[in-house]
Amino acid sequence: MITETFSAFAVNFCLQRWVTISNSVIKCQTNATKVIPMA
Repeated sequence: MITETFSAFAVNFCLQRWVTISNSVIKCQTNATKVIPMA
């Protein structure tokens, strides 16, 4: 039971981290596409 709970927590934590990183990357890309045409 403990290992199952821990692995579920670890997977959840990794997913949240991945989503946060993905959102940051998407924001950087959209900002880059906005900035590049001006430059």
